[in-house]
Amino acid sequence: MDVFTRNQYKNILVENLAYCRENNGLELFAWCIMTNHVHLIVRAKEGYTLSSILRDFKKYTSKKVIQAIKENPQESRKEWLLDQFRTSEGFTPPLARICNPCFVLSKTKNKHAVSN
Repeated sequence: MDVFTRNQYKNILVENLAYCRENNGLELFAWCIMTNHVHLIVRAKEGYTLSSILRDFKKYTSKKVIQAIKENPQESRKEWLLDQFRTSEGFTPPLARICNPCFVLSKTKNKHAVSN
């Protein structure tokens, strides 16, 4: 689903990427926001785990995007978008569906390994 067609929603994602770089140990080498998903080339700094960084990034960003959709009076797709994320337990975070790192860089004895 095309969540990132609106700059308001893209900006939430970009701001949180910057926060994760500055505060959560994320090393971000490249990224590309598409209309319906995000590509990242990332790794975790020493002492951090990438799974924890991405979990927190997705959780926080998803909550903010859903909140922005709810509060945007000009969002013509509001009900449809919210229905896409709604489950019996509440809401499924949109980034859980559309944000996965393309490549993860990891250090191995002075060499860099790339996995996808």
